[in-house]
Amino acid sequence: MRITFSAHKDLNIKFQSHRSRDYTNPYLPVNQTAIEGIVQPTVGPDGKVKEPESNVLLAFQASQQMTQYSMPPGAPPHAPPAGQSIYYPK
Repeated sequence: MRITFSAHKDLNIKFQSHRSRDYTNPYLPVNQTAIEGIVQPTVGPDGKVKEPESNVLLAFQASQQMTQYSMPPGAPPHAPPAGQSIYYPK
């Protein structure tokens, strides 16, 4: 195992940013700033504009729309309830 340490005094951690968010599970908690939204861009201590946090609900809706458009014609929009089969008209 290799462990490295940083000499930096301040450490910035992006909590579930758009780059590290697991969009496949909509039940994961979301950062509060992502729920409230950011009205104005914020500037970090280094003078750079911080990226807005992700919104898992918007990402989930976008993935649902992409799935809907990628389904073959006539396919059901979702899985049938348990015990029921899918009927494809010919």
